[in-house]
Amino acid sequence: MGSKTATYEVTKTDKGLIKAWTKGVPVEDSARLQLSRIADMPFIFKHVAVMAAQADLVEPVYELRQVVCVKG
Repeated sequence: MGSKTATYEVTKTDKGLIKAWTKGVPVEDSARLQLSRIADMPFIFKHVAVMAAQADLVEPVYELRQVVCVKG
């Protein structure tokens, strides 16, 4: 089998791990602090996974609207 290179970076916190698919994407310090706090929560299993917003990869096709039925 060929060798696999990780497409994510792993950050160790006090109690957990963060796997971030953000190579080449700037991540604010406040966001990193929030991620480390989330990873340190006792109910997190193994790691927290993070990726950059992918809004540019999709195109909206339908717009959903709410329909309210009323009597009268």
